Amino acid sequence: NPFLSRAGFDIQVGAWILRKHIDEARGNVWKGVARYNAKTKAKQLKYVKKVKLVLANSKKRGRQ
Repeated sequence: NPFLSRAGFDIQVGAWILRKHIDEARGNVWKGVARYNAKTKAKQLKYVKKVKLVLANSKKRGRQ
């Protein structure tokens, strides 16, 4: 498949899907991130907590 063999195509598709969810959340990035991962509220909240923890830890290490 020519699309699957293109370097970075999966990242572009993931970014497009995430953007779609952020737009549906009227620009709320965290709601978009939650919707990107799961449909149920409980799973969305769990995922957002994980993402925020990873982000906080990477900031502590100086990776932004």
